[in-house]
Amino acid sequence: MDGFIKVAAAVLTLTMLSACAVIPFQKEAEVKEQEDDEVYEVKMRDDYTDLAKKMFYDLTFMCKQLEGRQYGLYDCISKKEFYALQQAAADKLNDLSEVDYYFELRRIIASIGVAHTTLNLNYTGTFPFQMLPYSLHYYHDGWILNGIDGEYADYLGAEIVALNGVEMADVKAKAKELISYENESWLNEQMPSLLVNADALVNMGILEDNKALTLTVKKDDEISEITLHSETGPLLVGRLETVQLPKTATYRQPKFYTGFMLADQTYYVQYNSCEEISNYSMSQFASDVEKTMNEQHCKKLILDLRYNTGGNSLVIEPLLMMINRYCQDNDLKLITLIAEQTYSSGIMNAVQLKYNYDSVLIGTPTGGNVNGYGETDQFYLNYFPYFVIYCQEYFEMVPGYELDSLYPDIDVEVNYKDLMQGIDRCVEIALQE
Repeated sequence: MDGFIKVAAAVLTLTMLSACAVIPFQKEAEVKEQEDDEVYEVKMRDDYTDLAKKMFYDLTFMCKQLEGRQYGLYDCISKKEFYALQQAAADKLNDLSEVDYYFELRRIIASIGVAHTTLNLNYTGTFPFQMLPYSLHYYHDGWILNGIDGEYADYLGAEIVALNGVEMADVKAKAKELISYENESWLNEQMPSLLVNADALVNMGILEDNKALTLTVKKDDEISEITLHSETGPLLVGRLETVQLPKTATYRQPKFYTGFMLADQTYYVQYNSCEEISNYSMSQFASDVEKTMNEQHCKKLILDLRYNTGGNSLVIEPLLMMINRYCQDNDLKLITLIAEQTYSSGIMNAVQLKYNYDSVLIGTPTGGNVNGYGETDQFYLNYFPYFVIYCQEYFEMVPGYELDSLYPDIDVEVNYKDLMQGIDRCVEIALQE
């Protein structure tokens, strides 16, 4: 997966020198045999319009391509169910707009149950959706309004309890039909981009039309309603008034990786993307970290992967080799912070740290899974500006691991109220370990 690159070779290059030594852990899962050999066919209606005929062609083309390309297509949905979804969409093509059609295809893709397998836009003209001027994020204390037009700025930080009268638990139940995910963490991470799309809310049955949305919010124990009007084109988030969280030492940095002494004999590394900085290689970074750790006689290293959604899983290797060297002559407590944005290559590295370096995991369950689908490729539809990213392999990093996420050793409730007070619970607990 840009993320799930085979790591055995990289792991084997690390010398087994101490208690921090590495052992290989990845193998590919065997292909599951198909249980259903029945031949299904999606039937075309006789009265299709010209537009509906194009829709039908791309619908069936997409699904046939997935049958031949997507690894484990029927691991989470039966062949019969997959074809039933196609037929349900085909039966109503005459009544669908192009926007409606997009969400029908997206619903079919989401039914596969693979987070990396997605339907994507490839438009070059006018942006096709009506967008709503607000943003939100999920914390343990609820869905928080973290961006909105200036006239409603007083409501920033309020809990969103309903969209157009539909409670958030029911909104989530509807949204999950349109989102490719493998666990609740990734579902929560992906929902915000869907819930600001007025056309998506129409498709989900939350709005009757795509013109306006009523937010029900709760702030200081008072319930209020806000009416937002949609706009044509992509939402310019930069123009919204947004929540400004206190910038603590461990606040999310824009760099791919950075590090500093966080406390006495404790070094902190924030690793946000599995990519190298062009003028500051990971090898040089690891060397600088090692120099400081030796000078300061560090006994604890905190690796923060909470914002790492992937890239090239091998980029971290110089840092891992540095840890091996350091462990030869020093006792080191290794702690890894994880969260819902820890995904793809990010979760690969978290798994390495836990299983090969005995790192303590602190935080919340990851958006990515330990064993999962990857090695992505893509294909394009013929008549509509969409392309499909699909997975060609299944990677079993930890044989026998059956949970849906990488779960922390120490689970931390990340609350909006704490963050607004400048409290980073994960880091606080890491410092106490």
